[in-house]
This record gives sequence, C-alpha cells and structure tokens, in this order.
Amino acid sequence: MENQKTVINELSSWFRESVLIKLGLIGVLALLLLIPSSLVQDLILERQARQKEVLSEISDKWSGSQLVAGPVMVIPYKTLVSQKDVDGKSTYKEIITNIHILPDTLSIESKAEPEVLHRGIFDAVVYNTKISVHGKFSPLELKKSGINPDMILWDKATVDIGISDLKGLKNNPVIKLADTDYTVEPDFTSLKLFTNNLIILPDLSTNKNTALDFSFDLDLRGSNELNFPHLGKNTTVTVDGNWNNPSFTGRYLPEERTVTKAGFAATWKMPYFNRSFPQQWIEEDAVISSLDTIKIMKPVLV
Repeated sequence: MENQKTVINELSSWFRESVLIKLGLIGVLALLLLIPSSLVQDLILERQARQKEVLSEISDKWSGSQLVAGPVMVIPYKTLVSQKDVDGKSTYKEIITNIHILPDTLSIESKAEPEVLHRGIFDAVVYNTKISVHGKFSPLELKKSGINPDMILWDKATVDIGISDLKGLKNNPVIKLADTDYTVEPDFTSLKLFTNNLIILPDLSTNKNTALDFSFDLDLRGSNELNFPHLGKNTTVTVDGNWNNPSFTGRYLPEERTVTKAGFAATWKMPYFNRSFPQQWIEEDAVISSLDTIKIMKPVLV
C-alpha cells in the first residue's frame, strides 16, 4: 500500500510540475476557445455582408452616390475635311464637330441634410441636398482656335448638365441663361458629356455670344457620396450640413472647414491651372471625366 501511495504521489507531483503537461493543457484550452471565437467571427462576417446588401438595396431605391457636373455649353461647328479618291483627286467633305465652352466663373452652394433609414437591425445614412449653381460662360475664343464664325451653328447650341443618378432628382430643373428660363430635358443624342445628360436648347443665333450668365437650382437626394467636378476657370464650392463627422476626399481638400457637434461647413476655391482639360476645345464627341472632383463622403453612424 505504501508503495502504491508513493507511486501515486510521485505521479501527482510530476503532473503538477511538468512543463510539457502544462503546455499541453494550455494548448487544449486554446483550441477549445477558438470554437466560440470562430462562431463569433462568422457571425460578424455574416452581419457585415448583410449590412452591405441592405445599404446597396436602400441606395438603389433611394438614390446612389451623386455627381453634379456642369454646365457646359456645346455649339455645333461645321468643318471641311479633305479626302482623296482612287484617282488622287481631292474632294472636301463637310462634317459636324462641337465647340465645348466651360464656365469662366462657377459657384456652387449646397445644403446637405442626412437622414437615417432603418431596415431590420441595420441603419443606412442617406441625404437630401439643395444645390444652387450660378456663374458665367467664357467668351468664344476665335483667334487661338482658328474658328471660322461663319461655320458656327448658333441655332443648334445646347447647355448640358450632368447628374449621376437621376432617380434622386426631386424637382424639374430650370436653367436661367442670360434673361431667359429654360426647362431642362433628357439628352437622347449620341453626345455623352456626362453619365446622364440634361440639356436646354437656347437659340443663340440672334446675339451670337457665349459670355452669358447662368443659374439653376437642384433639389436632390443621394447616398454614400456627394461630388462636384472642377469645371470653372474659377470654381468656388460651399457645402454645409448638420453632419458632425463628414469625410472630405477626392482630388481637392477644402480651403476652409469647420466641423462641430452641430454640423460642418467647408469651402473650396480652385483656379483652373491644374485642371485636366482646357477652357474651350473642339471635339466631335467629348466625355468629361470625373477625376477633378470635390468629394464629400457620407457620415458614419456613431
């Protein structure tokens, strides 16, 4: 009996003092703890995926990210192109290209108000914004571009603005050009300056002048982002709202900003020196990229 007790005591002492046994027990406990940790991680990933689905669904029904671009004046222009036939004889063919004119001054003021939409246990932040745009187009440059005034189709001029998601438009915009109001209409032509074009059709054949004042207002809703491209020779953008945690991204950061618990206000002032396109150019079918954008991200729920 005493020998058995001695053996048992020695084994108990060995189990208590053995480093390998202790490490083995720690390893077993760690493996056991990984099981609930893995389950929690799977639940987190599932909830994150579901949240993305909900945000995408709400954005699709409400309105997605908005990019408000323009205005741009487009004037058709006739040019003659030389062609040679099989006998080497030169002939001339008349084709229509377009003169694109950007604003000389462009001022944008936006008042953004967020709204929280609920879907089950998930929340999505969307926004309503009222935007006021005004400025003046540049005068038509004839000498540098070599434009022949007699070849300009003044009566076919258009003024284009772009809104990335027309579903978010809550009003029928009216563009005031000089002293005349024009109701915008969708552009169903092949010209696609922006993703979704809205145009007016002013007849400029009487004055034959492009240095015209313009203004228009937009009542818009969107989600995720609010973007404004830098199109003016001198562009000023002012955005304010009752978000207390906005994110300013894009190519330009605000020159002035104020962020408080009650909201934010930000101002951008940009000359055209580092803009990626000229003030005026001739091209048959131009597409204005959104690289030179001011971007205000949505607030984050906290």
